[in-house]
Amino acid sequence: MRILIVDDEPACRALLAISLRPHGTVEQAGDGPEAIAALALALSEKRSYGLILLDITMPGIDGQVALRTVRLMEQKHGLAVGRGAKIIMTTGHGDKEHILAAFRENADGYLLKPVDPAKLTALLASLGLIS
Repeated sequence: MRILIVDDEPACRALLAISLRPHGTVEQAGDGPEAIAALALALSEKRSYGLILLDITMPGIDGQVALRTVRLMEQKHGLAVGRGAKIIMTTGHGDKEHILAAFRENADGYLLKPVDPAKLTALLASLGLIS
């Protein structure tokens, strides 16, 4: 499985990458525009991501806008909702507004930082990405 970790904090990306390497090929982006560019390239090459972990608070394009953009790009490439990448929001925002906004834009999961590797693994299993 191809995995994209999107976070403006290198330490967060590194910790997530360690947890995710056993499950696939891990790529990283430092912000929303980088993530959107990586997804555009992947979609154009017909080798999309199976999983995207997306931070909410980032400079430039925040994670909520990036999530919406990713879902629109997938639809333009013929991927109906639920057929594209599984997207897990990773953030320090545990308030109801942020959580509901993410799920309204078709996020598949939501984990609070610092991300607990056991919770990440359990979520991946519940999404059918690992056994």
